[in-house]
Amino acid sequence: MIKPLGLRLFVWLLLVLTAGVLVIAVAVSLIPACVIFPSQARFRVDAYSDAPNGGNSQVVRFDVSDSLALMDFRFGEAFHSPYVGVSLTPVASSGVDVSWYNCLKVEMRGGGLSRVGIALYTQPVSSSGYTRVNETLNHSYLNITDQRTVYHLPLTQFQHPEWWEDLHGISPEMRRRPDLSRLLHVNIGTAFTPQLDGDKQLCIYAVTLTRNNRELYLWLAGIYVLMSALLCVWRFWRVKAVVASPGVTVSYRPVPLDEPAGSGEACLDYLNTHYHFSDLTLEKVAAQTGTSPRRITQLIHDRYGCHFKSYLNRIRITEAKRLLAQADLNMGEIAFRVGFNNQTHFNRVFKSECGVSPTEFREQLRG
Repeated sequence: MIKPLGLRLFVWLLLVLTAGVLVIAVAVSLIPACVIFPSQARFRVDAYSDAPNGGNSQVVRFDVSDSLALMDFRFGEAFHSPYVGVSLTPVASSGVDVSWYNCLKVEMRGGGLSRVGIALYTQPVSSSGYTRVNETLNHSYLNITDQRTVYHLPLTQFQHPEWWEDLHGISPEMRRRPDLSRLLHVNIGTAFTPQLDGDKQLCIYAVTLTRNNRELYLWLAGIYVLMSALLCVWRFWRVKAVVASPGVTVSYRPVPLDEPAGSGEACLDYLNTHYHFSDLTLEKVAAQTGTSPRRITQLIHDRYGCHFKSYLNRIRITEAKRLLAQADLNMGEIAFRVGFNNQTHFNRVFKSECGVSPTEFREQLRG
């Protein structure tokens, strides 16, 4: 016998699915960003230049506060490719795990600069071509203006510079995305072949690693729609199979009672064919059969020794016992089919009439 997916179970599964998707979405949105600057407690801020490598660029002023890293500098012409910048290094020597994030947000401005380079130094990648490399360089460039601006750089656009690959013998086939499980430091500085004229300035207001969850939210929405559609299709076909399967009552027929049958009074016939309506009352039976409520009550009491409501419940429970024996319906479906709009009330009436619950009655039949 085919067992349907009940309405309550269907709604419950849909609510669980909705709650699960919402919990994941909220949990992801509550993950804080990784503040690299200003965060002197976790990252040390230093200036660097080409001077240690034979250049003569000068850092004229370098000030760091809780809201700004400001550097005034000028390039020297003696070096083949002068450079100056700001280095942000984790205080912890082992680096920082930032693998959850996928976007670097930098708020800064430049004076006399048109382009800067941003480098992420991460742990070495385990590969034969990296044996001489202590750090893996991942680089990206962006255009900069003299206005304070927030720049968003997806980490997917960070790559090894060609000169770095040539220097360390890294082939294009060995290129890999940045492994951010161990971020060693972040450099923000001038790009190669800068303009050498005049004094320059670089102001950094904030550097933060964030996560853009748009793609994740789209995946969650797609999964939610797909699972909801599958639940709807499942319920539709299961209920359709139940209705079409043999042994399941689709239309209601008069229910024979253990007591002697009546002589065909219209009110009793009406009760036996309309018991499955949950709103059936004494007044409705009287109105439909042209019999007074008092006459119906007296007839039922004289013939069956009970009141109208008790007699109606006995009809319903008799049909419920037949369904429990012949159809593999769940309790909610059976309660609805015999005229109860509340499964708890059905269980209570059934136990009062039969001495056992509907579930126990079915188990006894199958035992």
